[in-house]
Amino acid sequence: MQILRVFFQNFFSLRVTEPSPKHSVSSFLRAEDALVGLTEREEEVLKKLVESELGVQEIAEELFISRRTLQRHISSIYQKFSVNNRIGLIKKIYQKAE
Repeated sequence: MQILRVFFQNFFSLRVTEPSPKHSVSSFLRAEDALVGLTEREEEVLKKLVESELGVQEIAEELFISRRTLQRHISSIYQKFSVNNRIGLIKKIYQKAE
């Protein structure tokens, strides 16, 4: 989270604070699940992408799936959220959660 906070502050001139419980990915998913239509596995991947600083290989290892399978899940998530990368995904989630 620290890396993303510095990135947003430096490149987007945004003030980034620690997410409160109301801004958690889980609370966002409960509110938005019907609109987005994520599978259970995609929800797991989304939480790892947004709430951790892990790389793709590390996430794949934690979820016991191949890197290629994880990439497919990530691609599907990006498509459902209409974003092109992890930063766009994080930005969209926290904007919608406010």
